[in-house]
Amino acid sequence: MSPWYTCFYSFSRLLRPSHLPIAFITCTILGLILSYSLSAFYQEDVSPLFPRISHTGNHPPASMVFSFTLGAGAILLVAVTYATFSAMRRLVEFKFDKKDLLNGEILLKETGNQEDTSESTPKEEELSTKITPDSATSVAAKTRHLSVNIAGLVCGVLSALGTLGVGTFQVAISPALHNLALLFMIGPGYTFFIIHTFHSRTLLKDIWSSTRTYFIVRLCLLVGGVLCLVGMGGFSGVAWSKWVPSVPCTEEEKEKWGTYKNCSVVNGNWNEKDGGFEYFVAANVCQWSWLASFFGLVFSLRHEIIGIPVVAQS
Repeated sequence: MSPWYTCFYSFSRLLRPSHLPIAFITCTILGLILSYSLSAFYQEDVSPLFPRISHTGNHPPASMVFSFTLGAGAILLVAVTYATFSAMRRLVEFKFDKKDLLNGEILLKETGNQEDTSESTPKEEELSTKITPDSATSVAAKTRHLSVNIAGLVCGVLSALGTLGVGTFQVAISPALHNLALLFMIGPGYTFFIIHTFHSRTLLKDIWSSTRTYFIVRLCLLVGGVLCLVGMGGFSGVAWSKWVPSVPCTEEEKEKWGTYKNCSVVNGNWNEKDGGFEYFVAANVCQWSWLASFFGLVFSLRHEIIGIPVVAQS
């Protein structure tokens, strides 16, 4: 057997669907740390004190790291979205068709007239023991749940495409396309998590007791993320209104940005002598905090990918 095949097979065995959220978070964090380090300490074209995330990828070599990071992150985000979609689809089949899910990895123990003497795992103890779908409306309900699941898949893929666009169109090169891609990343991404949060709660509330905890945590992360975005927009508006560059913009910058007052801000050159610098830092703190909440939402998807209860009747 070829050593390359052995290496690939071993890697594929390690990278299970439940590892995809961790892989996405790890890849993105390491890439952003590297691009930040290059921009702040090697190229010295951004402030080391909480720069705008997009500004850390304005100029090479940091821009190449930034693009690669978000490109790889977009691929992993599609994989995470599909893994979640697949798990939820199996859950719908379980609820309405009584089919086995997750290839029998987690079994819902029968507690009727049969007595099971085997030791139960903590996950099995959390599972409910009775699920009876409403036969009169099961077909319509199944169709509705499958449609909601597909809508979540579409939103997740659109968010991944937006992530790819953010990495491809740097703000220093094409701010309009960069901001458009950012809207595609945030809007459909939050729509996906809103759909999944309520859809998962609806399907799992009578199956898994820990679902309520995940529901509350996700709601907190969603609300916290929205507040961070609002804070970022508010602080950025105040910062730009007070901004007076200590170093005047060049003629090339004025020609490039036109009516944009924040020409050097777009290039990441806002320094401590510029007016409104403290508000700019506050806006960037909100942006990094939003990213942390987004990572928390992605990580929470392991709850469904790993632990959707299954019924294995033999």
